[in-house]
Amino acid sequence: MDAETLCQSVIARDRQSLAKIVRDECQLALWQRDLAFEPAPLMEGSVDEIRLESTPGNVAADVKLAMAKAGYAASSAREALTRDIADLTAQFSKIAGCTDIALRLAVVETDSCRKFHADWITLRLITTYAGRGTE
Repeated sequence: MDAETLCQSVIARDRQSLAKIVRDECQLALWQRDLAFEPAPLMEGSVDEIRLESTPGNVAADVKLAMAKAGYAASSAREALTRDIADLTAQFSKIAGCTDIALRLAVVETDSCRKFHADWITLRLITTYAGRGTE
């Protein structure tokens, strides 16, 4: 296995390691992955933020509709991004044991969350599609 456990964190190159987040001692599961498509051009120009609530079985259709309304140009990259979001949502829902998903897709150009804090979210999935990512 190529996962390395450090300071209550799991850093891995395989998706199966994400499931370790449900262990009491695990505070962070990081999946370092390479995408088979280039999403950055989709984020250029004027696109609106997407926020929606869905279920794993409906998220692909809901995201596809929301992306069209938000100004994402129809393209193979948009279809690939939609499939990736649906795949991550399905995996997350299995790990978290949830049937309802709140999803946000946004171009973040500043520090979206300025202050270190704790909230009432038990488990959160964050994915960066373009740029450096979050800390």
